[in-house]
Amino acid sequence: TSCAGCTDSSACNYSPEATNDDGSCEFTSCAGCTDSSACNYSPGATIDDGSCEFTSCAGCTDSSACNYSPEATNDDGSCEFTSCACPGDLDGDNQVAVNDVLLFLSDFGCVDAPCIGDATGDGITTIEDLLLMLANFSNICE
Repeated sequence: TSCAGCTDSSACNYSPEATNDDGSCEFTSCAGCTDSSACNYSPGATIDDGSCEFTSCAGCTDSSACNYSPEATNDDGSCEFTSCACPGDLDGDNQVAVNDVLLFLSDFGCVDAPCIGDATGDGITTIEDLLLMLANFSNICE
């Protein structure tokens, strides 16, 4: 006995019972992003349509970080933990002091996060970081 239907196993409406292809195969209803790490992952998709994107949901996913983003689902390595605890305290000793300035100077111009001298949390070490440290210099943080 023959059974008409879609015999192309890569089609959305493939029918393993079909023995005669009736031309009904279609490939769009199950197309989408099949990469589970993508922001627009479609769990029902069986055909990858090349639409996967990874930037709209990227950010810091560590809730203990100063720049935590609850909307982020893909951690992009941007988490930083110093700017909210004690602005300018780069060495984590709860005081903005000479050692923090030295750390900043050794990292000045860094643009590849994580940057140890990044006191503002913007991912780069610039004059803004120095100004933040100087504004808080000699502060002892709780």
